[in-house]
Amino acid sequence: MLVFLFTNFLNEDIFLSLRLDAIGKVDEPLKNRSLSEFREISENSKIYVILPSNNITIFDLELPLLKESKLRPVIMYALEDEIAEPVINLHFCYSKEFYFDEKFLVAIIQKHLMQELQSKLLSHSIKYDLITSSWFALNIGESCVIDDTILINEKNFKGSIDLDLLESHSKYFTLDSQPLVFKDTKNYPEGTKLIHCDDRGLEWVAKRIFNNRVVNFCQGEFYYVPKQHLTNNYAKISAYLGAFWIISLILTDVINIFVLNTQLKKYTDKISVIYKEFFPKSSQVISPKFRVGQILKESGASSSNNFWDIINKFTNSIYLNSATELVKVSEMRYKNKSLVVKITLNNFTNLEQIEKNLKSSGAVYKKLNINDESGKLVVSMEISS
Repeated sequence: MLVFLFTNFLNEDIFLSLRLDAIGKVDEPLKNRSLSEFREISENSKIYVILPSNNITIFDLELPLLKESKLRPVIMYALEDEIAEPVINLHFCYSKEFYFDEKFLVAIIQKHLMQELQSKLLSHSIKYDLITSSWFALNIGESCVIDDTILINEKNFKGSIDLDLLESHSKYFTLDSQPLVFKDTKNYPEGTKLIHCDDRGLEWVAKRIFNNRVVNFCQGEFYYVPKQHLTNNYAKISAYLGAFWIISLILTDVINIFVLNTQLKKYTDKISVIYKEFFPKSSQVISPKFRVGQILKESGASSSNNFWDIINKFTNSIYLNSATELVKVSEMRYKNKSLVVKITLNNFTNLEQIEKNLKSSGAVYKKLNINDESGKLVVSMEISS
């Protein structure tokens, strides 16, 4: 839903407003409301603040389409000679949606009016979505009468004129369109054909702006974003970051699973080759742990747990060694709950590291034999748990 707040008579007590439903029909009529009544109809709705057209001046300004950082100062000083008031006191409003035939449509309003309006809205804690003018209800080639003012959007003139001054301005332009008048219109332009509309003037403005593009005056130094929009933006950003985080976790897990599967296949292939050497008649590779367990049972061992415990401690002692690549296991025998291994090392430092690792794991070990073969250290040791 969309609430329109008209600033014609905005004061501490009166809020002239109406509300349109999702398809642009009036579901809360145009009337003066108290602040509490206005808050009631604007709850969970967007709020458009509509300035009367006699507060603004409209220009068609021929300019190339520049970057935003250059566009605002260029517009200001391009219109400096067209305006009696110093440009520093004026707020220039435009939108690239209104750029046609290399011309910008520029709406100008005095800065103090924008400052007063925004301050008043802030003091009432009214979180509005945009500020614009009733003039933007007009399509090209149209005019209408709102209160005592005629709004005009024609090729030779854009803006608004008090009805009392319309005749005196006739020497500068000719009104080509037939003005729209409404059921609450009291004063009519003389000497011209009129088009009658059954809506009230500001109701018609609201319905038109509901469907039309407008220039939002909340730009430049008067830029404003409602707090609820910021909250929505923060919520969206949080949701996006959360989704990105979850996707990252899933992607990381997928990559890890792929790497693990690749490594598993590599080791499975190696195990298969070794397995075939020990069990050449086997038609398929059965878990080596299962095979070893069977052999241990056949040899009379009451349990294979002791064997795997010793193997685990021994292999960890090798892998915890800083020079793992220099350790070669050439023989391994298991008997009477002890594991006898024969390993080739580079030096005594590596042997001391392995012994230290075995000791820290709680394994019991003793060296059976140490030989020097071709500059390498060959060690036989017995390990038990």
